[in-house]
Amino acid sequence: MHGEGVYTFPDGSKYEGEFRNGDFHGKGTLISTSGAKHVGIWKNGKADDVKYIFPDGLPFAAKDWQYCTKSDRRFWSTTPTLAVAWRFILRLSVFSL
Repeated sequence: MHGEGVYTFPDGSKYEGEFRNGDFHGKGTLISTSGAKHVGIWKNGKADDVKYIFPDGLPFAAKDWQYCTKSDRRFWSTTPTLAVAWRFILRLSVFSL
């Protein structure tokens, strides 16, 4: 395959983007069945400059990570057990200051 297209893997994940000689090459997106994405530039079938995006649309960041931290609304709604623990820890830290 050469040019733009879509390749669907047996598990249902797919790659949408540019191909060269049958390899992912150029701009493209690899989409998992969970909805997570690897978006960016591919060279000769390998990720070259690709960013990971979680199924909820949040991009991964190696620095200044803000996902599921106590300041992130998803932390309190998606991790109820941890949320209770954090509230307890926060209450203790306020009293111990």
